Amino acid sequence: MRCNVILPGTHDTDMVKSAVAGLTDDQLAEPAKANAMGKPEDVGNLLLYLSSDESRFLNSSDTLIDNGESI
Repeated sequence: MRCNVILPGTHDTDMVKSAVAGLTDDQLAEPAKANAMGKPEDVGNLLLYLSSDESRFLNSSDTLIDNGESI
């Protein structure tokens, strides 16, 4: 059994759009200001990789997918 974790950052979803609606640039985090949010497909592609045989030796990993937002 393998157990890997996906840790998504700010992604362009309806939930995020509604959460930031009406906020000023001063209130937004940098990724939202720079329009540098990921797409849901980015997380989906990582999920496909993790569930494929290509990642068969990857186990107990925490994969941060946030376009460098947390650096």
